[in-house]
Amino acid sequence: MKRSQVSTEFFVFVGIASLTLALVLGGLQLDTEKITREKQKAAAADLGRFIQSEINTAATVNDGYTRFFTLDSKIGGFDYTINNQDNMSFVINISGSQFHYIVPPFIGNFTKGINKIDKRGGIVYVNVI
Repeated sequence: MKRSQVSTEFFVFVGIASLTLALVLGGLQLDTEKITREKQKAAAADLGRFIQSEINTAATVNDGYTRFFTLDSKIGGFDYTINNQDNMSFVINISGSQFHYIVPPFIGNFTKGINKIDKRGGIVYVNVI
């Protein structure tokens, strides 16, 4: 075998190995992004169901109901926002994805930290004094 042939075969082998490694790493990156999106979706769903349950409970009980609860500053390690939509639904925004929840009518907005939900005069209030 000539030296130049060995050199050529070596570089071809290194090129094929590099291409294979790049493809494998690219596939792993896609899987990691998919797993992250699934975690975000699950975290938003848990928070959405919790808030939905709080509003549903307040809507079904008698006037005078008051409850305090805390919303974490991050859910599942991800930053998020909650927006009231027409006082009959709310939206959780997490990393560009939106999750909508329909609830009984309520007045107010949810905040990270301590929240107060109460029912007065047949109306559910969230953080309204």
